[in-house]
Amino acid sequence: MRKLDLPLERIGLEACSLTAWLHDGFYAGGLPAICIEAHQANAAMKTMPNKTDRNDARALAQIMRTGWYRQVHVKSRQCRLWRVLLVARRTVLNEMRGIENVVRAILREAGVKLGSPSRTDFADDVRELADAEAMVMVEPLLSILGSLLKEFARLTKQFLDIVRKEEVCRRLMSAPGVGPITAHLPRRDPPAEAVRLLAGSGSASRADAGAIPVR
Repeated sequence: MRKLDLPLERIGLEACSLTAWLHDGFYAGGLPAICIEAHQANAAMKTMPNKTDRNDARALAQIMRTGWYRQVHVKSRQCRLWRVLLVARRTVLNEMRGIENVVRAILREAGVKLGSPSRTDFADDVRELADAEAMVMVEPLLSILGSLLKEFARLTKQFLDIVRKEEVCRRLMSAPGVGPITAHLPRRDPPAEAVRLLAGSGSASRADAGAIPVR
């Protein structure tokens, strides 16, 4: 961008998966980068007769020139790393639940209905109740489940170490019913967004979002 040798009043970035990384790079270089809302930009680009990358870039330039855009807030890199850690932890947890459900289905075919053991006791209870025929299929799954459980515990410890260092999080966890993940919301989100999520109107799919509209 500097090699263009042009006066840059503002640089428009359409919100996408790499926007946060690009915004950090431009900001570190002292360039006036602005992240704009993708839906509004897409509505403007639909007016272009031919849909090409060159025409899209020209349309974005016109949007930035005229000021017809809605700026979105780009979260800090530290905030995004916290979110990625939680997404990784949730992914491992979902995989564990999926494997546990498959094991339960195999046991039902053998006439065994497993109760509600704790996650650490799950494998031992299965080995105690399953017959030899079922164990041929179940044992590899239990081995995978054991590895996932170790990694899940390691990811959980990383997150708890972060929460314990935050005074705001410790203060919130002193309230009844507030756990580490909920207490960390104000650190991962701007205040208005955190209040909306805590109120229950937020969507869980936003946990890995990198940019939100500025209200």
